[in-house]
Amino acid sequence: MECDALCRAVPGIYAAGDVASWHNPHFGTRMRLEHRINATEQAMAAVGNLLGDAKPFAPVPYFWTDQYDTRIQAYGVLGWNAPPPGTHAASPGRRTRVGDGLHGRTRAPPGNRELTLGRTTVTSG
Repeated sequence: MECDALCRAVPGIYAAGDVASWHNPHFGTRMRLEHRINATEQAMAAVGNLLGDAKPFAPVPYFWTDQYDTRIQAYGVLGWNAPPPGTHAASPGRRTRVGDGLHGRTRAPPGNRELTLGRTTVTSG
């Protein structure tokens, strides 16, 4: 369903989760995210807006994946082939990549303090 920034499809009808696409004012683009965290947060926003909050849903996308013995976590909008602009050694054997400020992105291994700092940076824009 195509929704506005308040998760509203049409007056009185709101949508959340995999079925909903919406304009994300934080990134200035339409998004549709297939992730359980997004579904939960978007549902809370949709209910709040249904009850009169009138707050745009503007999350920073997040995902994680386990690839064999490696976990990858990411915040922000990651381009398909765009290399991250900065790589910083987090600790032996770990790397954190922080984004460009426009779309903001950060990737790091789990439990990595730099990932949390990167999320804060991307969220605050």
